[in-house]
Amino acid sequence: MSFLNFLYTIIILPLESVIEFIFNFALSKLTRLGVGGAIVCVSMAVNFLALPLYNIADSLQLKERNQQKKMEPWIKHIKKAFKGDEQYMMISAFYRLNGYNPLYSLRSALSILIEIPFFIAAYHYLSNCDALVNQSFLFLQNLGESDNLIRFNNFSIHLLPVLMTAINCVSGFIYSKDAPLREKIQIYVLAAIFLVLLYNSPSGLVMYWILNNLFSLAKNVVQKYCKKPWIVAAVFIDAVFIFVSLYFMFFKPETGIKKKFVVYAGTVLVVLFPLFISLYEKCFAKIEKTFEKNQKNYFLAFLFSSLSLAILCGALLPSSMISTSPVEFSFLGDTQSPLSYVASSFFLGAGLFVFWPLAVYFMFGKKVKFALACIFPLAGISALFNAFVFRQDYGTVNITGELVSQDILTEFSPLLIAGPVLVFAAVFALIFLAEKFKKFNFITLFSFALCLGFSVLTFKNSIEIKRVFNAYKTSLNSSSENESFAEGEIKPVFNLSKNGKNVFVLFLDRGIGIFAPYIFEEFPELKEVYSGFTFFPNTVSFSDSTNKGAPPLYGGYEYTPENINLRSSELLLEKNNEALLVLPKIFSQAGWNVTNYDPQNVNYSSIEDFSIFEDLENVKALGPVKGLSERYLKEHPNVVMEGKSDSAVKVALPRFSLLQCLPPVLRITFYNGAHYYANVNVGVFNGSVLGPYSELYYLSELTDFSSDKNNYVIMHNMLPHMPSFFSPPFYTPPVEGESINWGFDCKYPYSSVYGYIDLQHYEVNAASLLLIAQWIKYLKENDCYDNTRIIIVSDHGYRDTVLYLQEGFSKNTEYAAYQPLLMFKDFDSSGEFNTDFSFMTNADTPELTLKNLGIEDKNPFTGKTLSGDKSKGFNLYNANRVEGDWNPATQTKNTQYNLYLEVGYHVSENIFDEKNWIPLKKYFSENADEKENARKAGVKVDGGK
Repeated sequence: MSFLNFLYTIIILPLESVIEFIFNFALSKLTRLGVGGAIVCVSMAVNFLALPLYNIADSLQLKERNQQKKMEPWIKHIKKAFKGDEQYMMISAFYRLNGYNPLYSLRSALSILIEIPFFIAAYHYLSNCDALVNQSFLFLQNLGESDNLIRFNNFSIHLLPVLMTAINCVSGFIYSKDAPLREKIQIYVLAAIFLVLLYNSPSGLVMYWILNNLFSLAKNVVQKYCKKPWIVAAVFIDAVFIFVSLYFMFFKPETGIKKKFVVYAGTVLVVLFPLFISLYEKCFAKIEKTFEKNQKNYFLAFLFSSLSLAILCGALLPSSMISTSPVEFSFLGDTQSPLSYVASSFFLGAGLFVFWPLAVYFMFGKKVKFALACIFPLAGISALFNAFVFRQDYGTVNITGELVSQDILTEFSPLLIAGPVLVFAAVFALIFLAEKFKKFNFITLFSFALCLGFSVLTFKNSIEIKRVFNAYKTSLNSSSENESFAEGEIKPVFNLSKNGKNVFVLFLDRGIGIFAPYIFEEFPELKEVYSGFTFFPNTVSFSDSTNKGAPPLYGGYEYTPENINLRSSELLLEKNNEALLVLPKIFSQAGWNVTNYDPQNVNYSSIEDFSIFEDLENVKALGPVKGLSERYLKEHPNVVMEGKSDSAVKVALPRFSLLQCLPPVLRITFYNGAHYYANVNVGVFNGSVLGPYSELYYLSELTDFSSDKNNYVIMHNMLPHMPSFFSPPFYTPPVEGESINWGFDCKYPYSSVYGYIDLQHYEVNAASLLLIAQWIKYLKENDCYDNTRIIIVSDHGYRDTVLYLQEGFSKNTEYAAYQPLLMFKDFDSSGEFNTDFSFMTNADTPELTLKNLGIEDKNPFTGKTLSGDKSKGFNLYNANRVEGDWNPATQTKNTQYNLYLEVGYHVSENIFDEKNWIPLKKYFSENADEKENARKAGVKVDGGK
């Protein structure tokens, strides 16, 4: 990180993050006001937050101005009477006698210095804010472009910047009425500079700055002509909050009672705020002398607690998240090491919790300093309890901080509601008692202990991240199979035979089966390409995560979550490895060549570890081929990399950490308001999409026909797991507000990240089948299609797929999480692409793989058949409710999965009939025998979380 980037992260980025949050929050909550209303809210919030700083600057400027006036006659007299060194010595002596330092003259520019970081933050955010594009407000047609309000043929004048400058000059005239000429010139020159800087800027940004100038004008008028300006400010703020309360009362009647209570309670507190200030001033008057004697102790308490907050939110929580799976955070975009995310997150935390609070601390008087010395230890201890004691089960959290389901944040136990309040009250009481009995040094020591403890834990996490990253980097560099392309050529890794038999399993992670019919309808030419294929829409997976959903796909029904748990004396790691080895061992013993591309969760390791395959003959295992992304970009120079994943992670990690530090009842509001993943995956490509996309794009070049044996290949690919929009010639996102008709009575508006997600999943699934179609054509052209059996299958679906909202179904989108893709093409199979509604599971993959090959179709480890009995249906388990349950790296010492009644379904026969989706709790209450069997399989049939 360069020094300028460091300064930007420390000083500007915290302000930009606050601006972004306020903008998104206003946009999502005050929907009737639109984007223009959100800009108004940002301007008001920023100006009122910065108002105390501006008031301090104004008072210092006034002090400087008065002192200069007082000294001016004497300075003129000295300059008239003395010359050269004598003049300098006399003026210096005069300054010392009057307690004045020449550096104090900088106080006249303090308000400008304060204004600069706020301006840069707003300028950077609003200049690059996609939400402004094509949005109108009042007479402005497009907030994302210059206003062009005055037109003469092909020539136009931007009126808003001129209006902004005029308001700026009027405000400056009132403010500098009694100021010296130098200060007046400074104000007007600055106004001219802003005119030049913002003349061609988006009208939304200029509108924001006009509002700021109007605020400044109003402030100067009030301060100049009102005896008690703080009363005017208080009345205005009260009016704003009362307006918001009325808005929710009359224009948002659908708002829940809890949210209304928060709004109304907040309004009451704001109205009563002057009373609280008055009470505080009376209390402070009693301890003012004590504070003056122990200012150092109070300052240290403030400093250590602000540092502890910066380390907790900026380093400890991000490093804890990364340490669970460092490989996922490695080599994203332009960033190699995951530790860089910890560093950037910490610097942002330092700016938010240390730099700006320190600036406030040193600019204000004793009352504010004492308040900060009490507030920050209170906030630090509360954040500690919220993050680690009152932690919710966030479930699956991707690298950009997105939860699989935000509903998790709406579920509160009595402890999660009352606990944070009790802790806050207890800490407040301790601080009060420490102050009362003059033992505030204990607060300082505890703050220091927190700071030290958080630092040690962060260091421990960082060591683990560095260890795993270095091992992963070494494995990538040393893998002979993962050679990069050289001189435009790619080394084939899938060696098929034109004369023998080939079985090729394409494991598309998170491939969504319900999309397939609509993809084939949108691209009817695929039906001819996929000739001989059968699609099985009536298919389920046993979980909504790879950890539990992949083992049955690899090894069959003995590796469903319940069956794995029945072998309670063996480690999950060992049983997972066994599932990965079932088919390679069968084919190896039969003399086939085996290729296992990117096998999932081998040894539950964060780095590539293929040691379990070493003892098998004719078996090779390899990780993703390197260099494919770089080659794709080289061959497609017009591709624009937007929303790069490393940039998204740097934005999301500190925000998700801050979410964890909030009281549980506020998390859902922050999650929706922050939109910290809203712009992720909305580009042509991002770092995470490009890799798996390139694998399928170059699949034909990765395949040759050099084998002289029969071949079994299983290839894992992550493209469907990376929801993303593609630009032409693939897809063009619809216009804002347009409804998408999916072919039946289900229209979904395209308007926000929640509207994007389904379309993004659709597009990566469609792109996967389109790219595979090119490979199928390649097989046909080389006479290797008829002798190749192809299975396209996935480990699970995705819960928020709105396609499940069909007629006759409730709005429970969890069903889609268990509906994977399953397509099958047998040897010499031809004819039209067809559909088979037989009840299937992805655990049928091994049986389909071995079908009629004349090979032993029994598990080589247990001797049991690979087929399963579907007559009674199956129990499906959600993996997202237990901390770490979705991540195999956290379960290396466990022997059983965590299986709960509250988060699963029993499914049988026809999955498109909702009555066949029976919640497990209900199913087991009605079937005592099944309940007992589930108990033996380690299911928490008696409850649990």
